[in-house]
Amino acid sequence: MKEIIVENLKYVFTARPGKVALCDRVSFTEEEVVIPDYIYYDNKKYRVVGITEGAFSNSYINKITLPNTLEYISDYAFMSCDYLLQIYLPNNITYIGEGAFFGCQYLKKVHLPDNLKRLQKRCFAHCYELQGIELPNGLEVIEEGVFDSCFKLKELYIPETVEFMFFPECVETVYVPYGKKHIFEELLKAEGLDEKIKIISIT
Repeated sequence: MKEIIVENLKYVFTARPGKVALCDRVSFTEEEVVIPDYIYYDNKKYRVVGITEGAFSNSYINKITLPNTLEYISDYAFMSCDYLLQIYLPNNITYIGEGAFFGCQYLKKVHLPDNLKRLQKRCFAHCYELQGIELPNGLEVIEEGVFDSCFKLKELYIPETVEFMFFPECVETVYVPYGKKHIFEELLKAEGLDEKIKIISIT
């Protein structure tokens, strides 16, 4: 797959005409990165729609601005970015891959996109400083290990739309929609965590 470099960032062409995905960075010591909505190459304009697997893993970035055109973040894209403190994920994103932010140990704040349907396995695992995260309305599935070892995350508010989830052991209290408490109690019991995590029904 052909790679091109534009302003110290490396991109690959996707299968869709006029679309590219960021796949790597030229400098491994940059602390701040801004990814544009569009890039220009060979007198043509390309829309930036994705970040490929491992693109920023183990980098020194502490601040990144993602484009509003972004649609997906692939597996382990930001794994072990130890200096990343917060991140805003634009609302056009519909997919965040497995382990996308695994091991970002100082990550404190995350804004999740409104159009996200599923949180993939271990996507925020071992983010030790993550304290609070607002799950978007429209989210349907929280897969296994999403918040493993997020020791400062003590409570979760579950949207009405969530149909299935695995419970993170670090959480003490889970707030669920009125009328669905019994469903989540059964899920909790199946994991053997019914005596460890408290479920509260809210309107």
